[in-house]
Amino acid sequence: SLPNNYINDITEDTNGNLIIGTPEGICFWNKHNNTFINHKHNPENLNTLSDNEILRVFFHNETLWALTDYSLDKYLGNGNFERNYFKTDPNTERYPYNNLAIIADKDENIWIATKDGVNIFYVKQKQFFKIHDQGNNSLSNVRVRSLFSDEENNIWIGTFNGLNKYTRTIGLINSFYYQNNADFLKENTVNHIQKDKNGVFWIGTKNGLKTFDGKKITDFDSDLLNGINDQITCILFDFSDNIWCGTIGSGLYKFIMHKPLFQKFDEFPPKTDNSIFSVYVDENERIWCGSGGLYIIDKQSNQILHLSLIHISEPTRPY
Repeated sequence: SLPNNYINDITEDTNGNLIIGTPEGICFWNKHNNTFINHKHNPENLNTLSDNEILRVFFHNETLWALTDYSLDKYLGNGNFERNYFKTDPNTERYPYNNLAIIADKDENIWIATKDGVNIFYVKQKQFFKIHDQGNNSLSNVRVRSLFSDEENNIWIGTFNGLNKYTRTIGLINSFYYQNNADFLKENTVNHIQKDKNGVFWIGTKNGLKTFDGKKITDFDSDLLNGINDQITCILFDFSDNIWCGTIGSGLYKFIMHKPLFQKFDEFPPKTDNSIFSVYVDENERIWCGSGGLYIIDKQSNQILHLSLIHISEPTRPY
């Protein structure tokens, strides 16, 4: 069974196993035979996870990475993990949900969003480098919430106050802000970044969904939204280029852009508070949602199916 009913993140390996990050370790779920393998931290075994609180799981280039509050753990197989600490002292004071995003660039380096800048892990050298306060060439805010790597290997960095483009070839940081509302900070908290096939960036903020054309951030101009200004926690493009957005308190939105059509899924169990913290599409085009449980959106009926196996009390969330 799942080690914990709260789902921090979801991904999938090349064998179709669902990998689920929870507050009590990682779960490998073989969907084909419905078997579960759980991995947890063991303080007496340095080859286990560095911590049970798994903030993000990331499968890239045949490798699984698990992100904890102070380490990037690489899965070696057979239940063994290699710890890569980016805090010099893992016993120092911890800040819950300190690391909120993880991506890889085209050079196979791993980028980690934290509340104190960006940590870059150079995989071959097994070394970390931090982007933090660099004088006149600094991030708009060091509290980083989201990351995106574009086709030119630039890194887009969403913070509590603005969107930043880090041009790696020259090391230059450019900052962009939403300017159309008096609630400047709320509008400019960038929780998630995605890019569509037309080159338009989609930005989830504390006050709804924005788009970015490379020069200016604007509201998603669609009558479908009907004034929606929920906090967007995660954005996903499925295989049909539909947009799925998880929210705080309002469930899950689906935008079918070519019709256009808007759908809202908000009949999650009360314990979830209709808050969605991760969304994932698997190889069979099924939409998975992580919240106070694991859910799937049935394509035929558009019903929300609850797949969690245990019940726990409500923890504090990162938003």
